[in-house]
Amino acid sequence: KGDPAPEVKWYLYDMEINDDLSAGVTIGSFVAPNGEINSYVNITQARAKHGGLYKCIATSKVGSVSHSARLKIHGAPFVRPMEDMKVVAGSQMLKTCPVSGYPISNIVWEREGRQLPINDRQRVFTNGSLIIEDVQRNEDAATYTCIARNEEGYSARSDLDVTVMEPPEIIPFSFGKDVVNQGEFTQLTCVVAKGDKPLSLTWSLK
Repeated sequence: KGDPAPEVKWYLYDMEINDDLSAGVTIGSFVAPNGEINSYVNITQARAKHGGLYKCIATSKVGSVSHSARLKIHGAPFVRPMEDMKVVAGSQMLKTCPVSGYPISNIVWEREGRQLPINDRQRVFTNGSLIIEDVQRNEDAATYTCIARNEEGYSARSDLDVTVMEPPEIIPFSFGKDVVNQGEFTQLTCVVAKGDKPLSLTWSLK
């Protein structure tokens, strides 16, 4: 329920799902007599690639709520393609490998053929999540590979290209003197010392 009525969207590993009739996926919703909004994902002829972590997010002007659940479908490992990722330098990077197929015996992340973690800022979890703390451009901008395997020796992989963006930095400024007399001319200059484009500058008076 919700007032105003929320908008409901579905995600599979944080990628929005839309109707895909060729893949047998349809999304719909209806309002029940008691006012509950029912949104659903229908999958006909489920295949291993349809498995994974599904999330439903309901959003309105007054807030949002979400719930996630994992769909396990028997089959060989499958790793969905991953969109390029941009991360701000100094922040934390979190990515969960979009694996489907069941059962999966292990999930690993590699970089240039080396299995992670390779330093104390990296953590890899059994569910396929990769965390990198305090991301650095020179050290962490790279292509990462997620590999999922099962006990029968089958495996699947997908690459993730990570770009690290430098946040803007402003050189401290002042009016030149503490007090300005009425009627005098004064000027401020805002200089951005570094930061990746595009940049947007705005002024505010408080």
